Amino acid sequence: MTLDEICQEQFCKSFKLPSLGASVAGTDRGVDASSEFDQSVHRYKQFREESRSRLGALDSAGGVEFLYGALPALLQSGLSSCKLPGAERMDEVREAVTEFLSGYEEAYQPFSLHDIAFKVLERGLFRSVPMVQPSLDLGVGNGYVSNYIFRGQMPTVGSDPLMAPFQFHQEYRRYAHSLCIDATQIPFERDTFATVYMVHSIDHVRDRGAVLAEMHRVLRPGGTVAFSDLSEFAPELMPMGTLCKAMGLDELSSDPSRFFMDMAGESREFWSIDRYRKALAAAGFEDARIQYFCSPRLARFCWAWFEIHLAMNQMDAHLTALRSGRYRHLRESFFDFVTSSLTPFLARDAELCGAVQRGFNFFITARKQGASSPAVPHAPGNGAGDTFDFSGRLVCPACKGKAVIGQESVRCDRCGMQYPVIGSVPLMLPAYAIAYGRIRDELARHRWRRYLPAIRMCVLRRPWLCRVFNTFRQMFAR
Repeated sequence: MTLDEICQEQFCKSFKLPSLGASVAGTDRGVDASSEFDQSVHRYKQFREESRSRLGALDSAGGVEFLYGALPALLQSGLSSCKLPGAERMDEVREAVTEFLSGYEEAYQPFSLHDIAFKVLERGLFRSVPMVQPSLDLGVGNGYVSNYIFRGQMPTVGSDPLMAPFQFHQEYRRYAHSLCIDATQIPFERDTFATVYMVHSIDHVRDRGAVLAEMHRVLRPGGTVAFSDLSEFAPELMPMGTLCKAMGLDELSSDPSRFFMDMAGESREFWSIDRYRKALAAAGFEDARIQYFCSPRLARFCWAWFEIHLAMNQMDAHLTALRSGRYRHLRESFFDFVTSSLTPFLARDAELCGAVQRGFNFFITARKQGASSPAVPHAPGNGAGDTFDFSGRLVCPACKGKAVIGQESVRCDRCGMQYPVIGSVPLMLPAYAIAYGRIRDELARHRWRRYLPAIRMCVLRRPWLCRVFNTFRQMFAR
């Protein structure tokens, strides 16, 4: 499914409304459903479902003990034979790892080996870019990673296209303003931000070029963009395909990486440094700096763990078990493995990537052409949102007309499209506007009562929907 389809389905399913279908312009994936790529993805999905059904018939503890006990023990034993010399930053990196793991009750990332490695490295990289206000963070998800990376700072605007995970980011109070947006249709006026960040989210977008063009549009002259992405070496550093081929499963060998590329709307290609340099220059950026991070050996053993975890397809069950007292010993041994085995590789990552001129990911910074506007680097507590005219800079993502914020929706003065506001968060995607209009039409025709039982059930099952329910109840009570 495309991003627009995902957003529409998410909004409509919350209220048990009929599907809107792919009615928004630009939702065509442009990929033949019978293509080799899609067949490969479908085959791997069947493999995952088969794995889950077979594992479900066994003791559920087996998967948890293997992933968080036996497999880390094997990896740790193997890594003991390739000890690295100490690094100056060992203590600093160890503290950063411990801090990331401390939030295991809040999010899933501390239980994901590749997330731990990527985010600890990205924290140092992104914090090397001065946060000049106003700033925009694209693709924050549930907010855990951005809260970790930007701790002690406050980006002006935080955003993500999906409503459900984004509701949780507000608990961290990391942003002065929040809204749901599509990175290819950023709803702000030209030359709005001095800094734009995108922490490993551009690979979730089909058209990287469109994202670069939009980031350039909303950046002020002289402004800085900083983002991370998978490198062109990522596919060869994903071990599951090699393992399948070694076992004679040639047909399955290319499926894991293709499934990952397709999952949650990922781009179906990996860009090289040369391609990025050309795309950045074409978009109007200069002084582009690109460096690899996550060295090959670190990437291989982190990704081996992740791909096995992905194939087992039991994330929710594992999280529940690991947070319980019964598996405290597994949780502690896994965290000990991470702290002791990953830290040396993380501390020397730049050196290891530089030695072979490759890595699993890129970190990219570039500057918009032109003289920098007067701006003051952000210091903790200086009030990032106090001087930013959020409502004055907001525009319609579809037509770029002036957007007027109301109590229940944001309305475009030019095209008349209305975007819902849920829990003080504007949902600034055309897909949400279409779903919102459908709900308004249903309620206006006095057919809303038939949806009350469904809405109440949604609220009971998903507490964050209380905000949605109360918003619409107040809107139509007047």
